[in-house]
Amino acid sequence: MNNYYDILLDKEIMETENNFIAALLADITLIHDIKIKPINITNEKDRHILKAVLKLGSENKLQGKGQNDLDIFALFEELKGNLTITELTTLMSNGNIYKNSFDTLQNKILNNSNKIKCVEISREINKKIINGNEPSIILNYITNKLEEVETMDKSINSISDVMMSTLDLIETSYKQGGKLIGMPTGYKKLDAILNGIEKKKYIIIGARPAIGKTAFSLELAKRLGKKNKVLYFSLEMPKEELGQRLISNICRMNSYKIKNGSLNQEEFNRVMNSMNELSKLNIEINDTESLKVEELIRQCISEKHKKGLDVVVVDYLTLLDTEESYRDERIKFNIISNKLRGLSKKLDIAVICLAQLNRATESRADKKPIMSDLRETGSIEQDANIVLLLHTEEVEGEKDKASTLNVIVAKNRGGAAPIEPVEFNYYKKTQIIDEKYV
Repeated sequence: MNNYYDILLDKEIMETENNFIAALLADITLIHDIKIKPINITNEKDRHILKAVLKLGSENKLQGKGQNDLDIFALFEELKGNLTITELTTLMSNGNIYKNSFDTLQNKILNNSNKIKCVEISREINKKIINGNEPSIILNYITNKLEEVETMDKSINSISDVMMSTLDLIETSYKQGGKLIGMPTGYKKLDAILNGIEKKKYIIIGARPAIGKTAFSLELAKRLGKKNKVLYFSLEMPKEELGQRLISNICRMNSYKIKNGSLNQEEFNRVMNSMNELSKLNIEINDTESLKVEELIRQCISEKHKKGLDVVVVDYLTLLDTEESYRDERIKFNIISNKLRGLSKKLDIAVICLAQLNRATESRADKKPIMSDLRETGSIEQDANIVLLLHTEEVEGEKDKASTLNVIVAKNRGGAAPIEPVEFNYYKKTQIIDEKYV
């Protein structure tokens, strides 16, 4: 055993593990409160006992005559001679004084297990540096491994813990008194359907090119950014162009005039005032081209820990890349989509991702998009909690007026998906999107 582990595997942790096992054998009903895995136990004998107890429990062969009693002979047989009957009965006898400390002992074991994992990670990092691995590969390894450590003790929950967290959720909804659970966008109809933009949700906004995906996502970012922290990843459009669109939206001015600088003094003053208003929003923008999803995740984790983070917007999915190469593009986008869904859960944030629809709509008589139009970009229709599909209707000869932007709620996991779309007025020249009939 090397010096790193000598520091961690001291007498105290050995005693903690032994007392944990003793308490479990003294009251076998504690099996329902186990959060750790055998791999978290450092002592070989105690690890064997925990494995055997979990196996017998899954086979309903663990309980003895009394409600809390262990079938010691069944456990002895399962251990195949690793411990004697005398050793097991001694453990059971000693465990009575530790039953009330079961959770405390368990948490100590988890903390020690995480320390050991961190030591292993640091050694592997040193090895990768010595071997000359690229910094991006090393950073990706660090991010993935630290996420593993962070979630190691969260992956398995007892039913009592699940019920407590469920009760908290129900209580929060009850106290809201019918108000939105998620972050309000200010779009009343859409908020009512989606219950606001909820954290831990992966939301897809799909449309054909030039329909208004970016305009709609910027509207959402602007509205959410008033009270929430938003990180916007623009993989296609430079940050200056996004800025021009936002200014056009705020001061309700033709975006081409702003871009070309053909403004009079009054219009220029309006632009300056809108910039002051926009600077108060909690929005940060990353316009890196060919961004890899692993780097996006690293930035989100860093932002969450340093400044807080509530919403991530990605414009758009198929412009993201991966650090690993894949021959099949569908497999690559499946992996990217899965990582984005996982990010929403891990960081307790909403992830809004834009996606291009395939050309099937162009060959149909009915041009309205449907869920299957997403399939060329991988498994995102399965991954997403919510899928919004955009479709515009322009009135012939009235290009300067608002077109109707239909937002079809094609999927709303945990909520209703209305048959009729939510209708918006979309003013392309000013990038304004207002909800109709409100």
